[in-house]
Amino acid sequence: MKRIVTLGAAVLAVAFSVSIARAAETTVGTNDVTVGAKVLGASALYTDVKLIADNTDPGSRVLRFGDIAAGASAWSNKPLEYVQITVDDNHVSADGKGWRLRTYTNNFPALNLGDADQVKQTTTTWGYNFGGLKGDVNSAKAAMGWWASTSTVVGGPVIGNPEQGLTNGFTFLKDGKDFDDPSTVEIVGGVNKKDESFTASDAAGYCNVAFGSPSFTRVVKPATADGNLPTLTPTTPFYYYVGANFNGAAKATYDTKIMFDLIEQ
Repeated sequence: MKRIVTLGAAVLAVAFSVSIARAAETTVGTNDVTVGAKVLGASALYTDVKLIADNTDPGSRVLRFGDIAAGASAWSNKPLEYVQITVDDNHVSADGKGWRLRTYTNNFPALNLGDADQVKQTTTTWGYNFGGLKGDVNSAKAAMGWWASTSTVVGGPVIGNPEQGLTNGFTFLKDGKDFDDPSTVEIVGGVNKKDESFTASDAAGYCNVAFGSPSFTRVVKPATADGNLPTLTPTTPFYYYVGANFNGAAKATYDTKIMFDLIEQ
């Protein structure tokens, strides 16, 4: 301890003497050297399907629910796999925005939203919301929810109804062609607070799985205090699990494509 005090005193004495000497200095000339660098852009999205059982590669990019018994309990089914996601994007806009990653299904890719007759026929048969699994018989569909995490979960998360998402962390999987259901309109201050269309849901951030900038990536977690959690580094993988509600589902073969869009804002 004594040596540390003595050393500190010596350093202070030197610093004091130098400052006195510099007080008498006069600058007689100045030059500058320009320093420059250019950081190249990165904008990569990687999605890899892994087995929940052991986190290995199943050899296909399919989430398999398998055969579902008739009369399945609500929100009780999950596939054998999950999706591992990595984002490497260092974009930042002039107003400070980075990137976001959104998810949705694509059950009606050929539906022309500008064709009133086609829209009427589709919504009459399938309703206004198409998100989730679509059956191969008319009107057969099964709702799905997604759940993201900064770490893998042994056995996968416990499947929960997205209506209780603030508790269980699940979010409804919207479809890219979802319409607003006119039966659930709630106008407050001239704005429909229950607009269920994909456009309104996406604008509100409901479809976002993660967001970030050059310095961070945060994964959406509705059941946490902040609503999101950071990954260890901006390019650390995160994990996307899904569950489905086959309760009351019609006899049919169901499938869908889950989409992931990396969007620079």
